[in-house]
Amino acid sequence: MSSQSGSEQTGIEQEIVSDLFADFARGALDRGTELLIETCAALKPDVAEAIQDYETVGGTLLETIEPAPLKPGALEAVLSMIGAEEAPAPDPRPQAAASEEVMKWRADLERLPTSLRHHAEAGLEQSSWKFMGRGIRSLDLSFLDPDSSGSIELYRIEPGCAVPRHGHEGNELTLVVTGAFRDEHGRYGPGDIAAGGEDITHQPVAEPGEICLALAVTNAPLKMTGALGLMQRIFGGSKS
Repeated sequence: MSSQSGSEQTGIEQEIVSDLFADFARGALDRGTELLIETCAALKPDVAEAIQDYETVGGTLLETIEPAPLKPGALEAVLSMIGAEEAPAPDPRPQAAASEEVMKWRADLERLPTSLRHHAEAGLEQSSWKFMGRGIRSLDLSFLDPDSSGSIELYRIEPGCAVPRHGHEGNELTLVVTGAFRDEHGRYGPGDIAAGGEDITHQPVAEPGEICLALAVTNAPLKMTGALGLMQRIFGGSKS
């Protein structure tokens, strides 16, 4: 996927991202990747248009499929089930006030697209930003897909600061939401997706200026290098 922000994504990355748009349109993604593509579409109108094109093609193909006849009474049974459902009673309790943790980071949260912001607020209600080093924090959103062996994390990287160098035991997708970062493989600005696999080791560094907020989704643990890698092997840690 190209970007007006000056992305230097490789052809392989662009191919991977294009496939993700098609999978999103047909509902074939895991929850973390689905959120990542949904957020990307909210940031970039051309991505939203591409997904819409895939959905249109899918709808056209469905129209060419010969419909299968319904079993006798199937329609009546479905309508009966719908009619039997009662509207949920309104919750009489007042809406809970935002936690101190949410209020503390309100300025950052307001810069996120709506869906991601809501999930980040829910994450802060459950825990807090995890300190990862100078100027680096991460917020665990893996509760969105508890059965996954990977992770869903929102990173907050202050200008000039670097995420610890790491490799991957599987695949990692990182979407830049605000700001920008560079690594050994390119520059990524708002709406750009960096794709990493088992053959990739890198160290994202936030560019000067705006704080970089990035959503990272993995399907397997990360492999830390250097001193952090040694600690990971000794203590069995798996996530950055």
